[in-house]
Amino acid sequence: LSIEFNRNLNEDNTFLVFSEHELGKLVCMNHRLMRRCSKGSLAFCSSFKGGLTDSYLNGLEKTAEGKYKVTLEYPSYYPLMKRCHNPETRRKMETAFHSRCKQAAKRVLQCMPYSIASVQQEYSSVIVKKLNSPIGIKERKYILALKKRECLMKGYQFDGQINAWDLPYYMNQVEQCKFAVNKDKLIEYFPLEVVTEGLFGIYQELLGLAFEEVECAHVWHEDVKLYSVRDTETEEEIGQFYLDLHPRASANVLSFSLGLMNLRQVVLSRVDQYLHSCPGADTAEVFAQHCQDILGVPATPGQLYYRQLDC
Repeated sequence: LSIEFNRNLNEDNTFLVFSEHELGKLVCMNHRLMRRCSKGSLAFCSSFKGGLTDSYLNGLEKTAEGKYKVTLEYPSYYPLMKRCHNPETRRKMETAFHSRCKQAAKRVLQCMPYSIASVQQEYSSVIVKKLNSPIGIKERKYILALKKRECLMKGYQFDGQINAWDLPYYMNQVEQCKFAVNKDKLIEYFPLEVVTEGLFGIYQELLGLAFEEVECAHVWHEDVKLYSVRDTETEEEIGQFYLDLHPRASANVLSFSLGLMNLRQVVLSRVDQYLHSCPGADTAEVFAQHCQDILGVPATPGQLYYRQLDC
């Protein structure tokens, strides 16, 4: 079902049309944006850069009228949500992004044995608890102060709320104003090849695996690589995986969907909670029972995706 849902997402070609004004080009604001220093008094950061860069806009397709087509693919969606200072544009993108493949998503969710509503309620309670914590209240107050000041400066109506389409944008502002984080500069220190090699090294060491590239593999693009995965103890090949780090219009890749709860993660979290409360419980039985209750699929020892833990 997850594969079917992701296939539908990958085939979705929805796009929204915006003018340059609606997207908001990168501008250097010489006015001072409010921030709070560690003692809680008011301080300011100058020359905050808000808006979308020319490189982003130049990468967008244009209509005959000169407006920009913005797709709902991740490389288009996330930069806009983090940098576009027009709240109405962010709202439209947020609404469209989480409305993708509505009918297909509805059909997938109806087939799931576990109640999605109960999962949402459980996670919502965790989020509410974090927001009502002292740190959550302080951060919320800080973000609202940023939003109020920007609304006053740009002539937007301040609604006193942190909406879903506000959070990525103002979190990006917090990183720049409060912590002076410049992600464009950080990228220069983390080239793709170095990051990939580092992550592979961590996974291989932690999991006791060895990744080896398969030569002359059948791939859908020359940049795609196929890797063989071997157990370092037994030298047995336990699987293979493709690595495609670039978005492609026609590739049937399994992108992660924020709108669909990954029930396998729910299983693992429930197992982890149970084992912490009952350290003497049999890990295999607990895992199998939760698979049956949540996924509706029994898990038995010996399956490839299961390995009993020594607790």
